[in-house]
Amino acid sequence: MKKLFYIASLFFVVGQATAQNEAVLTQYTVQPFLLNPALSGFDDLHQIRLNYRSSWTGFPDAPNTYALNYNGPVSKNFGIGGQILGENVASTFRYNVKVSYAFHTDVDDFRLAGGFSTSFSNFRLRNRVIGGYKFDPNDPDAQEALDGKNSFDAALGFHARYRNQSFVGLTFPSLISARLDEIDTNNDEKRGGADNFILRVGQDIRIRERNFQVTPSVVISRVFGAPFLVDFNAVASFLDEQFVAGLGYRAGANNDVSIMLGTKFDRLRLFYSYGLNFGTFQTYNGGSHEITLGFDFDSKEKTVDAARYE
Repeated sequence: MKKLFYIASLFFVVGQATAQNEAVLTQYTVQPFLLNPALSGFDDLHQIRLNYRSSWTGFPDAPNTYALNYNGPVSKNFGIGGQILGENVASTFRYNVKVSYAFHTDVDDFRLAGGFSTSFSNFRLRNRVIGGYKFDPNDPDAQEALDGKNSFDAALGFHARYRNQSFVGLTFPSLISARLDEIDTNNDEKRGGADNFILRVGQDIRIRERNFQVTPSVVISRVFGAPFLVDFNAVASFLDEQFVAGLGYRAGANNDVSIMLGTKFDRLRLFYSYGLNFGTFQTYNGGSHEITLGFDFDSKEKTVDAARYE
């Protein structure tokens, strides 16, 4: 019974966290590197992002997510990226460390990219459960749950952009997924493989005389532990991105809607978003808040001739 208590507490949340691992931060519309390793260094910028997300505010022990991201070019055709992410959910904690690599090339009016990432994750019960309900420090199952589960993932991604306007990307987020230790959950369900995918398609629509741009996009995803999801997004920017506004709708998982506001000042980027879902659980919380603080630095060697895409 004790084993069931500890293991169920840990892996119920682990399953949910794993399902959101590629898109737990919803502001991927302004930092698509979060979804696709092929976009590491794709924009010829060194980009640093600090992310914080508070989900289900007002609900006890609701998820809180923190992340530090970087991606940028290292040569004319290569880019790298990295992410450190931590998340508290109830009595559990997880951290994820990811490194990504990408290759870019130009073919006529297309800019093409392919990339892959490797990541290490740890999921465990937090130390605060010690002394809590039914906790027995002499129980080996309790100690095992405190140590948690280590896992390894490898993802593969592809991206194409036509004349710096239309784009399509495909990611296989858990192409290889393996547990590095064993905790018996009696669950033999397959996690990795090409059955997991994230498809993103969009178009940049520019009105240059008004210094205005809007980017509608669609994201279709099927990831282990999560329902089939379709996201509809639109991001508009004015005055060279000094003002940014976005709207998103997610079909599936009770359906979600979110709004985003942002600004750009020199190298500084700042975004805030607020989200609600239409499920019954929304009546028990105040929605979700997400903040991103970013810094963009030009690479010394521009790898894309922007004039050819005007």
